[in-house]
Amino acid sequence: MKKIKIIGVLTFLTIWGACTIPTSYVHTYKDVKYSELDNYLEKISDNRIYYIDVKEITAEDLKGNIETLKASPLGEKIKKSNKLVGIKIPSKIENLTSMEACFYGCENLIDIGNIPKGVNDLSYCFYKCTLLKELPNMPKSIENMNYCFSGCAKLIKGQMIPENVSSLKACFQDCYSLKSVKLKCSIPEEAKNYRYMFENCNSLEKKSIKVKSADLSKYKEEETIDSMFALNPGNSSYSDQQNMIKEYFH
Repeated sequence: MKKIKIIGVLTFLTIWGACTIPTSYVHTYKDVKYSELDNYLEKISDNRIYYIDVKEITAEDLKGNIETLKASPLGEKIKKSNKLVGIKIPSKIENLTSMEACFYGCENLIDIGNIPKGVNDLSYCFYKCTLLKELPNMPKSIENMNYCFSGCAKLIKGQMIPENVSSLKACFQDCYSLKSVKLKCSIPEEAKNYRYMFENCNSLEKKSIKVKSADLSKYKEEETIDSMFALNPGNSSYSDQQNMIKEYFH
């Protein structure tokens, strides 16, 4: 049994086989320049969770490559360190529009404080970040969230999905612990853009998916349900999934 201390908070976690992270506490962030991040991560100990505010970072440092299954330079630094970290980045970064695969496979990423303004592509951004428990606040500029949180097995709570998102394929696929999510966006016109969105989200319950009143009927259509949850046509559990969706926004 191993105990982990969180910097700035008198909270202790117990790890026994798998890491268990609480969902609400105050973080104290350490300012670290991106150019000094490798050195900082190398020196810190293994028995803590560290919250880092990364300074002087560029757009190039935050874009991965899904074709090569590689995270961004920042993501690769985090993975290489194997340290449990929460990350915060500047709210606005020059020329940053894509964070594709930014934290791809960062299984030691505990928390992400924010997504910068102007970002429109979050495809595969947090793919298989298995210890991430909550979504960051997201700007209205986001459009693509394909596979964004796929494989985030510990993800419990979804913040507001912005209204301009038009592609959500497999966004929450295999998020086994997801209990709620708010969708301010309308359902995409083509089924391929929302297929498998909630596949294997086994912890979702009645009225746990909240949508705009104008979109309620579309979200509850059998074809939509079948595609979002990856059901076979005529699946008897259709009504169960339909009851997960409720009106939230006017």
